[in-house]
Parts: sequence; C-alpha cells; structure tokens
Amino acid sequence: MKNKKAQMEIFGLALVVILVVLGFFLAITFLAREKPSESKKEFETSSLAANTINTILNTDTDCNGRNYKELIQECQTGRLICNVPNGTMASCKYAEEVAKQIFTNTIEKWGNDYVFKLSTTETEYFRILSTGLVQKGLIECPGNVQFQTQPIRSRTGATIFLSIAICT
Repeated sequence: MKNKKAQMEIFGLALVVILVVLGFFLAITFLAREKPSESKKEFETSSLAANTINTILNTDTDCNGRNYKELIQECQTGRLICNVPNGTMASCKYAEEVAKQIFTNTIEKWGNDYVFKLSTTETEYFRILSTGLVQKGLIECPGNVQFQTQPIRSRTGATIFLSIAICT
C-alpha cells in the first residue's frame, strides 16, 4: 500500500510541474504577442529619422565619384554637374532624385509617410513628400512627427540644413 501511495504522490508532483511549465510557456507566448508600447514605437521612429540622415549623407552616388553630402554642399554654387544617362543634371537636382529613389524603396515600403527637405535659412532647395502625403494633399505631417535636422557647411561657407520628418 505504501508503494501505491508514493507512486500517486510522485505522479501528482509531476503533473503539477508539467502544469507550471505549461503556464510559463503560455505566459511567455502571450507577452511576446503584445504590441510594442507607444514609447518603444516613438524611439524606433526617432532612431529611424536620425539613422536615415546619417546614412544618406554617407551614401555614394554616381555623380563624379561624390557622396551625397558632397552633392548638397555644392547646391549653392551650382557648379557641380552630374553626368546622367539622359545628359547632365545639377548636383541639387541629382541629390533630390537620389533621395526620392532611396525613400521610395525604404521608408515608403515600410509604410511611413515623411517630408525630406534641403534648405538654408533663406532658400528651400527641395522638399520631397511621401506618396501618402501627396495623395492626401498635405505638405507636412499631420499629428505626431519625429524630426531630425543635420546642419552642413556648404562650399560657400553657408549652413545648409538637411531635415527629415517621419509621420507617426
């Protein structure tokens, strides 16, 4: 009789251990499915804005071996001309086309609207809007926005501002 009682206790203990492990597994699965918190989303979008600016500035282009930063530094002078398949293009216009291509293949595919612009305090060289903003007839992000600006010294000594606003 003692053997049967001991076997039943061990079986009961094993059953409790299995139930506890199963409970932990279900809790972990449930917690992993939760949507990210608002602050986490905000941080990721903020990081996206800063990382986008840093990445695009260091992107190599097909314009005379220049990177993106060098293209925009020449915007004020208008002296840098890029050779493109259909002829030539000023560095500012070429920088705008490169940015459009990059953002169409990245930020827009990820489902984000954005405004990207290059300007000084007096002049706006270009402003690129996501397709979503254009379709809505907007020129700025409605609601919350994560914003990043990078000042860049131009060849003439003026400060040019490269800015991105990602709509959240």
